[in-house]
Amino acid sequence: MRPLESGATKIDPDTNVLVLVHPKNLAPATEYAIDQYALRGGHILLFVDPLAENDSAGADPQNPMAAMTADKSSHFGTLLTAWGVQFDPGKVVADRGHALSVTMRENQEPVTHVAILGLDKDSFASDDVITAGLTKVNVATAGALEPLKDTKVRFEPLLQSSTDSELLPTERLRMLMDPASLLDDFKPTGRRYTIAARVTGTVHSAFPAGPPAGVTLPPGQLDLKTSSRPLNLIVFADADMLSDFLWLQAQSFFGQRMTQAFANNGDLVQNALDNLAGSADLISVRGRASFDRPFERVLKLRRIANERFHAKEQELEQQLQSTEEKLSTLQTKGSDKNSAATTLLVTPEQEQEIEHFQLEKLRIRKELRAVRAGLDEDIRNLGTTLKIINIVVVPLLFAALALLIALWRRRRTRASAREVSHS
Repeated sequence: MRPLESGATKIDPDTNVLVLVHPKNLAPATEYAIDQYALRGGHILLFVDPLAENDSAGADPQNPMAAMTADKSSHFGTLLTAWGVQFDPGKVVADRGHALSVTMRENQEPVTHVAILGLDKDSFASDDVITAGLTKVNVATAGALEPLKDTKVRFEPLLQSSTDSELLPTERLRMLMDPASLLDDFKPTGRRYTIAARVTGTVHSAFPAGPPAGVTLPPGQLDLKTSSRPLNLIVFADADMLSDFLWLQAQSFFGQRMTQAFANNGDLVQNALDNLAGSADLISVRGRASFDRPFERVLKLRRIANERFHAKEQELEQQLQSTEEKLSTLQTKGSDKNSAATTLLVTPEQEQEIEHFQLEKLRIRKELRAVRAGLDEDIRNLGTTLKIINIVVVPLLFAALALLIALWRRRRTRASAREVSHS
C-alpha cells in the first residue's frame, strides 16, 4: 500500500486499485491526476459521505460548537458527474425499515435512529460477487447515489435502502440531540435509495479544456479526453462504515485487546478490493460466516413499540402541557393586582376546577409512565412464549417421539420373535 498525498499531481501507472476515502477540498491538480487515472481504465474504490462522523473538521476544545457546524461532507461532485453518478452531499438516507436502536447518553433507553442502518440480505445485490454471502452491513448517515440521465455507464446498485425510507436534509442531523425526533415528520417515498454501486464503462474527462493551470504533463503522457479503457469504479455513499464502532467490538483478554466483528463491513471492503484488483476467484474461498444472528422478530417488535411509544408520548406531553397552562391560568386569574401583596382570590368554582386539572395532570403523568413501562410488553410476551415452548412443549414432543419409537421397536421385536417361533 502506498499513501496518496492530498496535493498529489500524478498517480503511478502501476497502481492496481486507487482507494479514496472522504475526499475534501482536493487541489485541481490532484483531481486531474485522478481523472486521467480513471480514463486509463483505472480501478477505483471510493467512499463519499454527506456527514462523516469521524471527520475532525472544526475540532476545537475551546469551542465545541465549531465541530458541530463544520462542513463534514465529501467534495467530489466534479469527477462523479463526469463518471455518470449523481451524489447530493446535502441529503441523508433515513430508513425506518432498517433503523438500528442506539443509546445517545449513559443510562438512557435505546431509541430508534432512522439514519443509522443495519442492512441485511434484502439490501444486497444477490448477483454481485462482492455482496454474495454477506449477512449484515451497518452504515451511518449515508447518502444516496443514482445514475445521471442519459449516462452511458453501467450503474449497478450494490446496497439499497428499503422502500420505507426518505431523504432528509444533512443539516437536520448535524446537531441532532434526540434521534426519535426524526420520526416526527417521517414520510417514506416508497423508493429504494442506492447507498453503494458498481459503475463501469466509457467516460469522458472532467477537464475537457485540458489540464488545470499550473499542471504540466510529463513527456510522453497524453491529455486523455475519453476512456482508453473502461472505468471500473465501486462507490459507497458512506465513509463511516469503515469506523470500528459500526462493525467491531473490542474486548480485553488477559490484558490483550481483542476485536470481534459483529457485521460484515470488513468483508465487504476486502471483497471490493480483491475484485477490483482482479483476484475475484479468491473471494469464494474467504470465510463469510455470520458473526451476528439478530432476532428479527424481536427487532421488529421493538421498532413497532418504539414508534407507538413515541407517538403516544408526544400526545400525552401535549395534553400535559395544555393542562399545566390551564392550571397556571386559573391559579393567577383571581390575583388582586391592586393590593400591595398579591393575594389569590379563588372562588369555590375555581377551586373545584383547579382540583380537576390537578387530578387530570396526575392521570396523564401516570398514563405516560404506563406507556413507557409497557414499551417492551410484546417482547416480554414473546420471551415467555419461547420459554414455554423450549422448557415444556419441545421436551414433551421429544418424549412423545421417543415413546412412539420405543413402541414401534417393541412391536417390531415381537413380530420378529413370532416369525422365528412359527418357522
